[in-house]
Amino acid sequence: MAANDIPEVVTDSGAGKAEARRLLIEPLLASGMRRAPKMTSSAYEAYLDKLAGYLGYMTRPNLEQLGDILLNCGGGKKRDEFPVWVIVRRMAHLLQTPPAQGRPLHWSFLHSAWGERARTAGYHVAAYWWIREKRIPPSTDFALAEIKKLQADFEEDRDPEHQEWLARLTQHVDQIVGAGIEHRNQPQSAKSGKTAA
Repeated sequence: MAANDIPEVVTDSGAGKAEARRLLIEPLLASGMRRAPKMTSSAYEAYLDKLAGYLGYMTRPNLEQLGDILLNCGGGKKRDEFPVWVIVRRMAHLLQTPPAQGRPLHWSFLHSAWGERARTAGYHVAAYWWIREKRIPPSTDFALAEIKKLQADFEEDRDPEHQEWLARLTQHVDQIVGAGIEHRNQPQSAKSGKTAA
């Protein structure tokens, strides 16, 4: 339950860190939740502070609802120890998915060697669209079949506006895949910023 285990999240439209503390953490503490005996006071405060920062993406109603849920998730023999990170995260994500961090999944996937294979096979544009919409990697045969069907649908639509949109999207996806190929083909020293001797 170390504070270092909690990732940073951009709080774009959520209530913010102060509200997460006010609406979630303080009510839980007031209800009798306490730190685990094996955790130092300073580590506990750091955990609560980092937790408030992470959960700041959530809306006020979802923070309040999360508090109600976490009242039943305490640790220890008396179930009165503040819930551990994995439980808080799981319950928070069930209520409200955090905003994407860094590169979105569709970008990361198509930037990888998988994207290059998808482009060679001719379904990278549909893969981009599918992953972006589903927000999961296409890791099953069924997902791949859906992507191939979507690519066929894209190509069958002969409406000029659709074809123009598809050309722009294809150019965008080609740039992502191409950047991944270029990145993988760089010498290791260039990737790490070191110059070759």
